[in-house]
Amino acid sequence: MATAGNNPARSAAVGEEAEAEACKRRRNIQSSHVLSLLSGLMEQLLLGPVFTIYLFRLAAGAGKGPWFLPASNPNSSVGVLVGLNGMVKLLIAAPVGWLVDRFKDRRVHPLRYSAISGFAAVASGSLLLLTDELMFVAPMALFLGVFQELSGSAWRSIFTDSLAKGGRAPAFVKNWILRLVGSASATLLAALVMQLPHDEIWCLKLSLWCGLSLMVPVSMAILRMADPEPSELPKLQEDPNESKRPWGPRFSGVVPCLCVTFFLTSTATAGLTAQFFVLFFTNEVQLSMTSIYLLEAAASLAGALCSQASERVAKHAGRSLTMFCAVVLSTGCTFLLTADLPPELLSAFFLLRRGLGNCFKPLLDAIIADFTPSAHRGKWNAVLSLSMVGWSGTALLGGYLADLCGYRYVIFVSSLMFSGAACLFLGPLVWLVPRSLDIKQALASN
Repeated sequence: MATAGNNPARSAAVGEEAEAEACKRRRNIQSSHVLSLLSGLMEQLLLGPVFTIYLFRLAAGAGKGPWFLPASNPNSSVGVLVGLNGMVKLLIAAPVGWLVDRFKDRRVHPLRYSAISGFAAVASGSLLLLTDELMFVAPMALFLGVFQELSGSAWRSIFTDSLAKGGRAPAFVKNWILRLVGSASATLLAALVMQLPHDEIWCLKLSLWCGLSLMVPVSMAILRMADPEPSELPKLQEDPNESKRPWGPRFSGVVPCLCVTFFLTSTATAGLTAQFFVLFFTNEVQLSMTSIYLLEAAASLAGALCSQASERVAKHAGRSLTMFCAVVLSTGCTFLLTADLPPELLSAFFLLRRGLGNCFKPLLDAIIADFTPSAHRGKWNAVLSLSMVGWSGTALLGGYLADLCGYRYVIFVSSLMFSGAACLFLGPLVWLVPRSLDIKQALASN
């Protein structure tokens, strides 16, 4: 029987297929990096401090038409926006995850269909900016939620399967850094727009128009992606002591559960305060709008720098220990934000809090990807997407508590919850995913 080794024609065909698959994977990785950068830009403009302040002003009396809450509760109005965005993700997360796993060779379909909901969000947002009618806030938030969930689950699955297992952490870190750089660029753009000789509402609208226009290049990057063949780690030589080690078969299913549970609880905890830090620095610390934008941009850049540093530290200390230390330090900085300190110190602790709090996510994503098979990638991505539901629900609670008790009280409560989540779920990972396991997987991938 002729084999590929003694059949030149068949060997050439196999080589062409391998080269085509490699090109497809490189294109997916490049498109994912572009998507991360553009998504950071777009979401920071459309769901970040710019839109938070714009909605706050509309809900406080500058807007037109009916709204869910009276003008005396503008913080709660911001929470309602985030809540609507998260509720639609809750409704479609499970079916989208099932479709991504069920039709592994057609994962690009939901990715491309997401562009329809994306442009529907653009239409709703355009009507909102043209009329200042608060009735258009709800459809914009809903369509954006559909776009994020449809594109996010399929995009992450395709990107993960385009990488070799055991070497995913650097690619995840790069994706995350690009996203943070995009967020910083969006905030710097908003700061520049605020310098124009126009009133605040006009400047906010111009920044939001820029965010809506980014849907076109985002859709173009989506169309470049294609389904790769799943990449799995080759089986290692059997080790009789494997079952006695913390990473043995008995514990392999516990690791992703701990990671996802921590991510869900930490995101829900962050939802209490994330949308209100900009209002805290505006209304209580009394920083100017330009200072607020510069602070937000610096915070995103701090997250990018800390992410790069965390990857290097993880090579020596291990991913789990690096994550645990970063979260502990971030929580300490959050506690300090509740103190009556000068604006300069509060800004410095905020930068440290955001930098350290953002750097653990790519390492966490890499661990989850390494411990989950490709056949269940969509389901795990759907579970991760549910974190935005927790974010949305606690954003509603955070807005209510901010109106009732003040921003510092909400920050203090979120610090306590974040500390508990780190001890309960990240602590065991230091033992279950030691540095020796990172080295073992890296050697196997090579």
